Amino acid sequence: MTLTRRARPAITLIEMMVAMALTLVIMLILTESFKISLDFVRGANSTGTMMYQLNGAGTILVRDLKAEHFLREDQRPNGGVRLSDQRSDVATWTAPKRGFFRVECPAAGVAATDGDSFTVRTATNHRLHFTVILPGLNDSNLAAATAGGTTYKSRAYEVAYFLVPTGSTTPGGGQPLHDLVRRYRLAAPTGEGTALAPAAAADPAGDIISRRVAPPAADDDDDDDVAGNPPGPVNTLGNLRNAANRMPLTRFPVGGARYGEDILASNVLSFEIQTDWSTPGNPTAAPAFPGNTDYPYGGLPTPGGVYDTATVGPGNQRIKQLSITIRVYDPRMKQSRQNTWKVAM
Repeated sequence: MTLTRRARPAITLIEMMVAMALTLVIMLILTESFKISLDFVRGANSTGTMMYQLNGAGTILVRDLKAEHFLREDQRPNGGVRLSDQRSDVATWTAPKRGFFRVECPAAGVAATDGDSFTVRTATNHRLHFTVILPGLNDSNLAAATAGGTTYKSRAYEVAYFLVPTGSTTPGGGQPLHDLVRRYRLAAPTGEGTALAPAAAADPAGDIISRRVAPPAADDDDDDDVAGNPPGPVNTLGNLRNAANRMPLTRFPVGGARYGEDILASNVLSFEIQTDWSTPGNPTAAPAFPGNTDYPYGGLPTPGGVYDTATVGPGNQRIKQLSITIRVYDPRMKQSRQNTWKVAM
């Protein structure tokens, strides 16, 4: 019997080309899927980093804002320890004798407006500068700073939040980038400035101690100007009512030993402050929604948008709440995120 071997069919060139094309398409799909996944992970990581930075800055900012800012005066509502207790909307109001609170929030520029007419603003010249008074019940309730290898502590300090340009911008020469700086200096609550005198001697640059420049006011009630207790080099809360005694709003010098310690957030696009304020006979003076999408918050009508408890007169605004928005930028992913904190004062 004769066996006949049948020829096996071979793969044609067309079939091979089709198979290669399908393989390339699948590889392209897998590559794009991997790229999309990688971009998503990078974006999520960038967002997480920015939100972590924002949340960290916000925690410190809110802690300072929620503290007491003035030493108690029994004749004032709630002892006058909080900003909203300062009834500068009442004709009989007088400035607090120990401590101050200054808000600078001139009109902000509009960066963008969405389809619902909500605006994103850019503010780079808004600043907060105020005194903080801690309970002082134990070491954990005191502010601390180190000079000359020694740590000094106090119940009181002055603190400021402001932007400093870094010299960089977003791509294409866009928006300037800034560092959000938190600067603070220890102060004495009342006529106890001599207790911090050794710290002042160990801190010739004035980095950690609030130093007196102008003489104490005659009515500061700090007993610094009486016999036996001569004025010392350290500011008390009464001295800080005088703007000449307050620390300059500058960062630690570039290249200095403490450079970078006061940077709270980097690559900041905007630090915007808005206030919930009232005037005599008008408990909600800010423009209403929809003209103001941030109602009841708005800009202050004072010259330059400045409110300072040491200089504002009676019959002016009373600040009840603050709304603070910080927007940061990620240079690698070229995206920005912002967060807003609303604090009852």
